[in-house]
Amino acid sequence: MTFFKSMKTELAEFFNSEEQSEETLKRLWKEYGVTLIISIIASMALYLGFKSYQEHDLKEKEDASNRYNETLALKDKPEDFILAVEKFDTEVNHKAYSSLLHLMVAKIHVDHQRYEEAKQMLQQLIGNSDSILSQTAQVRLARIQFYLKEYEAALTTLGQVKSPSFIAASEALKGDIYLNQGQIEAARKAYSAAIEQSKTFKNKAADPVDPLLQMKLDDLTRTQ
Repeated sequence: MTFFKSMKTELAEFFNSEEQSEETLKRLWKEYGVTLIISIIASMALYLGFKSYQEHDLKEKEDASNRYNETLALKDKPEDFILAVEKFDTEVNHKAYSSLLHLMVAKIHVDHQRYEEAKQMLQQLIGNSDSILSQTAQVRLARIQFYLKEYEAALTTLGQVKSPSFIAASEALKGDIYLNQGQIEAARKAYSAAIEQSKTFKNKAADPVDPLLQMKLDDLTRTQ
């Protein structure tokens, strides 16, 4: 332990003092041998390089967070916000922040009845986001397709939803689609699946099933 402590101290002198570095290196070379000296210098170089990378990575993350918050501050000004998101995409390399911002832009397009723009934005997210954001985009895209009466496209989109957290919403929307297509039995099965799936994620007493969803199922059951 004393040996390596001494080595560390002397190597620190070598890296930090240009005036003494040559003399320090000669002494270390003589005392410890070439192989050990090269190994320790290489290890220190790797450590310093990794430390520099960590510091750079941390700064990039901090900068991305600051830019995200600055962009988010413009959310109440829709058109300015959209332009800010475009600028964020070109200047900041952070996939998660970018995906969240794109979800917000898609909602703005829907609020302004720009459905094709919203669909395009969500379709890009489905292929380029992590699983949770991708599943969110799929359900939202299917809702737009349902609203536009693109029923088969909506069912295809919902067929890609695999995460248990989104199955209930997916099945509920399938029920609405089947009901509008006149497929009563398919709608009933979808609503039942949505209710059963929602129970697995909720405390039945404290967080009951969506009453509207239950009402839809009850109405279909009475018509049988």
